[in-house]
Amino acid sequence: MIVEKDYQFSGDKEVLNYSSIWNRLVAWLIDIVIVFFSIFFIKLIPDGVNAITSLLFYSRPVDEYYINYWVIQITIVVVVFWLYFALMESLSTQGTIGKMIAGIKVVNEEEEKISFANASGRFFLQLVSLCLLGIGHLLALFFKNKQTLYDMLSKCVVIKR
Repeated sequence: MIVEKDYQFSGDKEVLNYSSIWNRLVAWLIDIVIVFFSIFFIKLIPDGVNAITSLLFYSRPVDEYYINYWVIQITIVVVVFWLYFALMESLSTQGTIGKMIAGIKVVNEEEEKISFANASGRFFLQLVSLCLLGIGHLLALFFKNKQTLYDMLSKCVVIKR
């Protein structure tokens, strides 16, 4: 089987066909919808968070109970997002369902599949960037290879399939 790489030629030099920020945004929005629906259906099966919080913190003051409830909620959401993104990007699909629909994939700088550890690091760096109002994401607007800050730090690029 012959595999064609998606290159553009610039003179004598091969240039990888990087994904636009808009393709990445579309993929991200699709993934957000998928993960939130997944979390919603997971929570329909007995409300485990409420049960866990009740068991662990039943004799605590009400304020502490609700704080612990939300800590558990947020932890579950972060873990589900992390597993979804890290597993999907490190599998042979090289991208999440949203990225597959948008026609893009994540590779390392040598154009190889990234490891689970690399995908995990990339996810948590992306989370930090989101907490900083997406400043790390905006770098993709200014670099020729369309890399965000978390792409640069994790040594990854997002390219067209």
